[in-house]
Amino acid sequence: WTSDSNPSWTYYHYYMHINLCKLNKLLGRTSNPIQMRPHAGEAGPTHHLAAAFLLCDGISHGINLQHEAVLQYLYYLAQIPIAVSPISNSVLFLKYRDNPYPSFFK
Repeated sequence: WTSDSNPSWTYYHYYMHINLCKLNKLLGRTSNPIQMRPHAGEAGPTHHLAAAFLLCDGISHGINLQHEAVLQYLYYLAQIPIAVSPISNSVLFLKYRDNPYPSFFK
């Protein structure tokens, strides 16, 4: 890397995705591959959720999906897992009663 700034989140995760695919192929892991499930959607811009949709096997802390109906619907259609921790979110971002997790099932 020759730039003074760090690569973007999407760029970094693209190369992580490619390298995990190569590693799984090298190890012959077709039935139980190493998966990428990044921390996305709790803070940061929406394009993190979009990149995770394209490149990852699931996400952790996807509470910002409540603001992006189209992405939320895409995650639903593709059945991409979302790990949400309501207690952690209540300490850092949202009150427990405002957590969008139950609305993801409606």
